[in-house]
Amino acid sequence: MLTFDVAGYELVADRRYDPDTHMWVELDGAGLARIGLDPLGRETSGDVVALSLRDPGTAVLRGEPFGDLEAAKFVGPLIAPLSGTIVACNESVLSEPGVLNVDAASNWLVALEGFDAADLDGMLRGESEVAPWFAAEVERFRTQGAIAE
Repeated sequence: MLTFDVAGYELVADRRYDPDTHMWVELDGAGLARIGLDPLGRETSGDVVALSLRDPGTAVLRGEPFGDLEAAKFVGPLIAPLSGTIVACNESVLSEPGVLNVDAASNWLVALEGFDAADLDGMLRGESEVAPWFAAEVERFRTQGAIAE
C-alpha cells in the first residue's frame, strides 16, 4: 500500500477521496468499491464510540446516509460518496468501532457494487490532486478550531 503524507496525515495513494464527504473509495477492479472515513473526517468527528450501517442489499444514493456514526464531536449520518448497493459491512468495525480511532485508513465501512462510475468524476485521485485539497482542508479545520494546532 503506497502512502503519502500531508500535514502529518497518511493518505493512501491509489484511493479516491470525496471532498464533499471526507470518505475514501477503494476500487478492487472487479466492480467492488470499499468506502471508509479519510483521516481528517475521522479526526474532526472525534473518538468513534458507536457505528451502525445499512444492511447488505440496501441501495444507497450518493449524498444520502449509508449508516450512522456516534463520536465525541459528531453524532449523525455517514453520507455515501457513491450510489450503489451495499454488498458487505465490515463486521470487525461494527463490533469494535474504536479501531477507526487507531487506523481509519485500514478499516473500510461498507462495500458497494453496481456503483455509478459517474460519481467517481468529482473525486480526487493521486497525490498531485489529493495533497493540495487535503492541505487546504487541514488549514480550514484548524482555523475553525476543529483540530488541534
